[in-house]
Amino acid sequence: MSTYYTQLYERRRRIDCANQPRFFDVFNDIDTDLRIYHGRDDCHPYETNPSCNFTSNTFYHEGTREWFKASVKPENDFLYRIDNIPTLMVRSPTGNRNVCNKDTLRKEYGVGLDGFITNLINHTSVLDLFKRMQEKSKWISLNEMLVEYNPTRNITWWTDQDLSLDISPETIVIQALKLGIANNRLVKPTVLMRLNLSNISINTSVNVPSVIDAYNDPIFASQNQDNNPRFGTPIDLINFSISSYRDYVVRNAPLNAIEILPISIPVAIKEKFVKKGESDSFYNEILKLHDKTLKANGFNL
Repeated sequence: MSTYYTQLYERRRRIDCANQPRFFDVFNDIDTDLRIYHGRDDCHPYETNPSCNFTSNTFYHEGTREWFKASVKPENDFLYRIDNIPTLMVRSPTGNRNVCNKDTLRKEYGVGLDGFITNLINHTSVLDLFKRMQEKSKWISLNEMLVEYNPTRNITWWTDQDLSLDISPETIVIQALKLGIANNRLVKPTVLMRLNLSNISINTSVNVPSVIDAYNDPIFASQNQDNNPRFGTPIDLINFSISSYRDYVVRNAPLNAIEILPISIPVAIKEKFVKKGESDSFYNEILKLHDKTLKANGFNL
């Protein structure tokens, strides 16, 4: 996959720096930090995942704070996100903890999760917890699960598309693909999350996704800053085109404003979309989409 990652990064870098030139210097600074950290001139973020390997102050450059605020439609009381129990309940890649609410987990679910746990996907305690969450058949406040929520770089990606209208496993997989989430990132203990916009704090911001937010994500379509964007547009991984859905980056999402709904994704459902995971043909389709964008904007390939 390394060849495709390299080509993807080269295409993305050209498109992103053209669409959002205000971040050009920040982009270069992060690239430099990445090369220095790994002692290689040929490394790139899709292979090494910079947010896991080093802390770069350039991620928090002043320029990122001047980026566009999102315009969430007034009728949208909630933003939605698809995640999974292992991601929520483990140490985040930056070394911060998503700290489990041990007392509530023992009292409400009879499951003891001390501190944080690694290798959770097949961890018996977590699967037991997920099963008991499902038995409640209702939205559960995230502060029942955690006392501290520390996502990587303190940002999370959301959509104003109401994903709760149909929570059948196949529909959730399709929705994820339309949001640019490859099905290899979905595991059996999946959760639908919703953020109550009327309950966010003054420290919470909802922004248009920038190229810096998506620096280490190979599946991203950047908005042109000249168009004064008010929302992001993901890549639809079913049609390999720009999605009709909107997405947003939320900083400092408060625990008490987030609820989760457990949804089990059977392997058989995922296998129906097996080509939508990490494979040469999959990344080749993303490359074609980027090449189309470059040509439309007058770039020579």
